[in-house]
Order: sequence, then C-alpha cells, then structure tokens
Amino acid sequence: MVYKFQFGHPFFTDAVILEKNIDNLQLLTNLKYQTINDEIVFEYPLNNNQIVYGLGETMRGINKYGHRYVFYNTDNGNHVDCMESLYGAHNFIIFDNQKEGYFFDTPGKIIFDIGKANKNKAIITSNNNLYLYKITGESTKDIINQFLEIIGPSYIPPLWAFGFGQSRWGYKNQKDIDEVIKGYQDNNLPLDYICMDIDYMDRYIDFTIDENKFPNFKNYVEQIKNKGIRLVPIIDAGIKIEPGNVTYEEGIKNDYFCHNEKGEFFKAAVWPGLTHLPDFSQIEVQKWFGNKYQ
Repeated sequence: MVYKFQFGHPFFTDAVILEKNIDNLQLLTNLKYQTINDEIVFEYPLNNNQIVYGLGETMRGINKYGHRYVFYNTDNGNHVDCMESLYGAHNFIIFDNQKEGYFFDTPGKIIFDIGKANKNKAIITSNNNLYLYKITGESTKDIINQFLEIIGPSYIPPLWAFGFGQSRWGYKNQKDIDEVIKGYQDNNLPLDYICMDIDYMDRYIDFTIDENKFPNFKNYVEQIKNKGIRLVPIIDAGIKIEPGNVTYEEGIKNDYFCHNEKGEFFKAAVWPGLTHLPDFSQIEVQKWFGNKYQ
C-alpha cells in the first residue's frame, strides 16, 4: 500500500510519475514528526537488531543502521567510511523489521541519522516543503516493487554496459587510451568500454573535443568500436560562460539556466571556470540538453 503526504509547498521534482491523492497525516503511525524553525524532524523507533536498507550511492555496507548520511551532494574523490555525503541523493529507505519504506521527495538537503545519535531512533531532518510516500508491504521485495511502480521503469542500458569497463580521470590523449587497450589485450583481459573524463574536451567545455589530443575523434571512436570497445565521454552540467560557446549562447537566449534569488543567472565554479547550470526542472531544457549529445 502506498500513502502520499504533503508538507508545506513542495517543489515538483518529477520523481514520481504515478498520480495519487494526499492522505491524512494521522496515517503516519510509526514516523513521528515536528516542525523546528524551517525544518521537519522525523523520528522512527529502532532496536538493536534493526536492518535498514536504501539510501543508495552512500558509503559503508547494505545495512545503514548506526550511521549518518547527509544528502547535500559533494564532489569529493576521497571515498572513506567516515564520509557522510557523495555524488547522489537517494531519499528512499526501508525499515525491514517493520516492513515499511519511505520516500522523501525533495531536492533539498536532507539528513538521515540511522541510530547514530540515538541507537533507538532514526532521526531524519528535512526542509519543510516535501512530498512523503509511505509504502507498506509483505516483504522488502514487495516494498521495492511498489516503489518502482510509482517512480516508473528504469532506463535499461545496452548489453555492453553490463560488461567489463575501465574508467579514470587523466587520459590525456589517444595514446593514453591506446595504451590502456593494449594493456588489457596483452594480459588477456576482457574490455567492453572505457569511460573518459573531462580531459578529452577543449578547455573542459561541454560538447567540445580537443582536436590536438584527438585529431579525428569520430574516426577514432569507430576504430575502437570495431575492436568491440565503446568510448563513453563524460558530460558535466556546468556550461562555461563564454561568448562564442554555442551552448552558452543558446541557454542565455532561451532562458534555460538557473537563476539566483535576485533573478539573475546563477554562477558556479566548475572545471572550465565560471559556468551557468541548466534548469533541468524545465522539460524544454531537458530535451535541449539531451539533444546536445548527438
């Protein structure tokens, strides 16, 4: 069973595709809550044998009990167990002992303290504008299946993407890529794809190729593909602020970038320098940016 609750005035994230009416907050029996300033603090009872699943793309093991996770994403390559934040925010959690799952539908900062501050409580702190989904079921698998129903089917990658891949930052040119491929071949190791970081770009600008490092990139990609290996180039979300940069000029002209509280285009420091960030809450921007991959 899926229940939907509303707190404040939520930002519509498009995360849930299945329309559902708002339920009475009294149905939140196990998950207690109180509003403190501009935040909502939820509390859920735990015991020492608690198994808590979810919160994907975080450090430590599958059972999240005993740790604290902060979904306020950070680009920190030093992945150690004490880290509280990583690249992604997956606000879905399952309390296995009680056969209940919760999805906190908000793009804002949210903190999951799963029995760290208090071993008998999960304390979840969020902004006070969100949709909350409670999912009950006969098993963990049942809860997950219901969750997948409300968020819609996942993108299924091509078969080769499930194979053996090599990925790192620092491949400076075609020679580096060729050496990696040769190393795999010389050691009789399988290789289905190579992920390229930002080095292939012209000054780290999205949708560009450094012609000095990759003189004929299209032909090179075909050569590698003929060997049964795919090249996967990274794309960042930051668009360099630079006249003459086609993507930048199109975004300015069509008002495709995020604004700050003053109504000006928000500026962020990313790899190419100062950038604007596409406003992916707009369907038109999603299509525009996605078509750039061609």
